[in-house]
Amino acid sequence: MRIGILGGTFDPIHNGHLAAAQSVAKTFQTDEIHFVPAYRAPHKQPEGVTSAFHRFAMVALATIPFTQFRTSTIEVDMLVKRYTVVIVSSKSGNS
Repeated sequence: MRIGILGGTFDPIHNGHLAAAQSVAKTFQTDEIHFVPAYRAPHKQPEGVTSAFHRFAMVALATIPFTQFRTSTIEVDMLVKRYTVVIVSSKSGNS
């Protein structure tokens, strides 16, 4: 299965986000595109940014008409300001 990932603040999600996702899905023949709203974007000040819950809800509602689109809670569930990439060290001590 081929999955594309589109992360962002999505405050608000708009037709440009949806069009970009459709273009990626077509160009790279993905089976799904996962939208990943940030809990708190690391490059933005929290003042004036809509709550993560409401931004997630906006993305979920906006993507309903698209059968290939999914909305992920992976960052919203973490409840911390972070980047999508998480580095996990192995038990052997290697990174």
